[in-house]
Amino acid sequence: MTKADISRQITDGLTAAQANAAELVAQGKNDSEVAEAAGMTRQTICGWRHDSPAFIAQVNLIRRELWGDSRERLRALSVKAVGVLDKAMDAPPLQALPAALATLKAVAAMQAPSGPTTPDAVLKSMAEARVNAEDAATPMTELDRLTAAMDDDRPRRVTEMMERLRREG
Repeated sequence: MTKADISRQITDGLTAAQANAAELVAQGKNDSEVAEAAGMTRQTICGWRHDSPAFIAQVNLIRRELWGDSRERLRALSVKAVGVLDKAMDAPPLQALPAALATLKAVAAMQAPSGPTTPDAVLKSMAEARVNAEDAATPMTELDRLTAAMDDDRPRRVTEMMERLRREG
């Protein structure tokens, strides 16, 4: 499956404006910049970023694609950086050494972006966060906590929350 196929799977649930906005968000643009470029309000973009599972999934998917491309470019540079380090070990001019070391550190430190990449997975994550918030807001005694741990209805509550979020949609 190609990147275009993967991207099309998710963008099918988005308008053209949302797909374009998702691209800009994934590139690091802030809500105001995205809104201006897309001809939308900042509040609309903010709403999509926080409340639209399809939009959030698309942004996460694009970020992963961009990260993969960047990682490959850095990997190619690391070959050059190792060559510079190799030469620097035998020669006194050290001008390129800091750049070579910085490149190798960047390659070692890169982590893939995280976040769900399907609308259903985003919706489940949102539902889990809401259930967690409800739990945190409910005062509980130690006995309540033990009882809740033994009679865990969390999966049912998450499923119900997902349905409620779909309806609110």
